[in-house]
Amino acid sequence: MISKGYCARLLGRARTKILMGWTQGAEARAKDGRKVLPTSSFAIEWSLFGAVLAEIKATATSPTFFDIEREVLRLLLHEVTGAYAGSIGSYGTGRVTPASIKKQLEDWNDDQARTKIDVLQALARAAEAASTIRRKEPENDSCK
Repeated sequence: MISKGYCARLLGRARTKILMGWTQGAEARAKDGRKVLPTSSFAIEWSLFGAVLAEIKATATSPTFFDIEREVLRLLLHEVTGAYAGSIGSYGTGRVTPASIKKQLEDWNDDQARTKIDVLQALARAAEAASTIRRKEPENDSCK
């Protein structure tokens, strides 16, 4: 099934996580400040990458996970750095990889001058850009 708004909804849910709590220096943090996995039930604050990763893992099935991850990361990279990653292609090929995009997003999120508002605005812009993209939806898309 094709849905033009799947990535936009995913980014919107990531934005909701950031509204609840934002952090730097970790993908996610628990109430006591310790680092936790972004998908942990103890997470109450997320980085930009952590919030997106948590939402991807919550909704994507194995066959679509990497396609969705690549598209969302590409959109975010463009919104936060102005760089265009183009088609990332297969994992590990080319100069732009999901790992290199992850690093750039983490560096951007963790910049001392960065604010929660900056992150929320980047997610909103990426969601707006994503609303024009057609992607195959995961079978268990709970946001329909």
